[in-house]
Amino acid sequence: MMLTYVFGGMREDAETLSFWPRRAPEENAKLRFSLIYRNQLLEVEIGLDKVEYVLREGERLVIRHETQEVVLTRENPLAVRPVSRR
Repeated sequence: MMLTYVFGGMREDAETLSFWPRRAPEENAKLRFSLIYRNQLLEVEIGLDKVEYVLREGERLVIRHETQEVVLTRENPLAVRPVSRR
């Protein structure tokens, strides 16, 4: 879970699961983790320049990537966002 919180920047408040991911620590490294949130399976993959969120099981999940709301559904289960350079 440490990698999820540190590199994934994962936080949970009363309403939403949010991520503020950091770049992978090495040039070709990727960090991939899965988690169950509100009975839905979410997979997150963080690379050098992008992060992919995939709803593997479930109907609809709303998360936040940095300051942006991301809606994942069974029909549109993938969202790709840039990893900030901070």
